[in-house]
Amino acid sequence: MDSFLTHGNKGRQPSNIAEDSEIQFIREFKKPYPVITIAQFRDIYHEDVIYNPAMHSVVESLHLRPRSYTFFQSLYRRLNWKSPIQRRKRKQTKERHLLREPSPRRGMLIQIDGTPYDWLNTGQRWCLHLAVDDATSEVLAGWFAENECQRGYCHVMRIILQKHGIPLSLYSDKHTIFRNYKNNESPTQFGRMMEDLSIKLIFSNISQAKGRVERMNFTVQ
Repeated sequence: MDSFLTHGNKGRQPSNIAEDSEIQFIREFKKPYPVITIAQFRDIYHEDVIYNPAMHSVVESLHLRPRSYTFFQSLYRRLNWKSPIQRRKRKQTKERHLLREPSPRRGMLIQIDGTPYDWLNTGQRWCLHLAVDDATSEVLAGWFAENECQRGYCHVMRIILQKHGIPLSLYSDKHTIFRNYKNNESPTQFGRMMEDLSIKLIFSNISQAKGRVERMNFTVQ
C-alpha cells in the first residue's frame, strides 16, 4: 500500500530546476531594466537571449532554457523585484468570456491603437500609433506624433499599404477619429478613406478585446 501511495518522483530533484549560473545570468541581464513588468522581461529575455542565434554559445554553456511566466513571477518575488503594474485579484462574480480566436490568416484583421508615453525619457509624452496583425501578432507599422491623431494613423496605414498591401479590416477603439458620435451612419474622414480602400472598420467595446496591440504597447515600453 505504501508503494501505491508514494509518488515515483518523491525525493528526486526536478529536471528543469534552474542552476545557480542561470539565476545569476538572469540577475545580471535584469540590471538594465530596473522598471519592467514580468511579461515584458520574459519576452525580452527569450528574444534577446534564448532565441538569439548570436547568444547560442552562452545558452549552451550556462544551460539556459525558455522559462514560463510563473518562473519569472516567482523569481520577482524571491529577488524582491518590483513590477510597475500590480494587478489586484478580483472576486469573480460573472462567468468569464472566452478569448476571441485570432484571425485564421495574416492581413484579415489589423489591430490599431495609440499609446501616449514618455518614450525618450525627456518628460514629454509622445503618442505611438501602432498596428499589429491579429493572426500573427506581427508589428506592421508604427508612427510617433505629439498626440493621438488622424495624421498619425494615416502614416501607419501608408506604411501598411506600401509594405504589406490592403488588409480586409481594422480593429480599433471608439475614438472620434474612427467613429462619428454625432451621426453613427456617417463615417469620419478616416472612415471614408478606409471605405475607398474597401477596408472594414470594427470597433471594440473594451481594450482587452484588442489584446495583441495592447500587449505589444507594454512590450515596446
